[in-house]
Amino acid sequence: MRTLLAVASLLLVAGCGNGTVDHPVQGTADPSASPGPAGPQLLRTRGALEVIDRGDGPVLCVGVVATSLPPQCDGPALAGWSWREHRGGFESRAGVRFGSFALTGTYDGDTFTVVDAGPTADLKMLTRPGLPVSDTRGDADVDVAGLQESLTTVGGFLLASHRGGVVHLEVVYDDGTLQRRLDEKYGAGRVQVRSALVPVEQTSGGSTMPVHIPAAPGRVSTLGLATVLDPGDGPTLCVGGVRESYPPQCDGLPLAGWDWSDHDGTYDHSGEVRFGGYAVTGTWDGETFTVESAVPAAGYDPAPLASPAYPVPAQHHTAVELAAIAREVTDLPGADGSEVHGQNVVVTVVYDDGSLQRWADREWGDGTVVVTPLLVDES
Repeated sequence: MRTLLAVASLLLVAGCGNGTVDHPVQGTADPSASPGPAGPQLLRTRGALEVIDRGDGPVLCVGVVATSLPPQCDGPALAGWSWREHRGGFESRAGVRFGSFALTGTYDGDTFTVVDAGPTADLKMLTRPGLPVSDTRGDADVDVAGLQESLTTVGGFLLASHRGGVVHLEVVYDDGTLQRRLDEKYGAGRVQVRSALVPVEQTSGGSTMPVHIPAAPGRVSTLGLATVLDPGDGPTLCVGGVRESYPPQCDGLPLAGWDWSDHDGTYDHSGEVRFGGYAVTGTWDGETFTVESAVPAAGYDPAPLASPAYPVPAQHHTAVELAAIAREVTDLPGADGSEVHGQNVVVTVVYDDGSLQRWADREWGDGTVVVTPLLVDES
């Protein structure tokens, strides 16, 4: 079983997603200090989170997960959880049971009560979204590092990092109160709050956000080179951010039809881990990429990429509104990150058959959000 380590553990390495994340500061998940319990409101986890039970009851890893075996973490207690209902979906080592699950339930500030749970394969997001980016203002007169350090005392603090003059703050849960308070204190877009737990239907215009990565009707190719990574339990296709460790790490797409013996001399290995860069073509069914052909990095001759031309939005949005949209679109299925370019919010996703773009146009007006897929249809 391939276990995905979730939330802040994916943000602790520079070079993921859109640009470099500088000097992350992490904390332990203190659920009692969360900015505001959700009460009876139905919440879901962002992507897969680790559930760990060391023998004294299951906990939900909303914060950093130590990559030991078995893994370790802090987090709120889980109520309504039964390991028997998830046979085959978790591992057990040294008396510790653990697995990655997408959870829906309620949170009272201390305990997350499970209403529904699905393993990683059922997720609407197979990859962890990168840090959302708003107006990347690098004002020289702002002590961003100092601001980041001051936010470590925020209730429910999990992780803080800064990039491009913006501090990205991860917390257990925020009902919007913390974001508004920080906007008032530091200015809109200076601090972006991201909750590990979010409302089940987090939409601005009343329509329900899609929950599954669309399947491609025909052949697709990676947008340039992508990393194929096999940690020893099967290959994955890293179409989004790759963590700059050695060997590299990613939470990629399951890859079918891949045989390393067909690619001798084109990949590296470190211990059991094999990895290499390839331009890959095949089919995508919404869950698994099936390989038809792959061009290794050494033989890849990409066509020059034209500078992106973004549409003129049908509606004008303020900087505060654009920052909020940039945060929200990272909940799209398969989202890998977002950033603001003028009056446009550009979000990168695994694949879009047009349905994600149509939903975004209905929500915020034509052209406000530009959905950019990492898997592109073959013409």
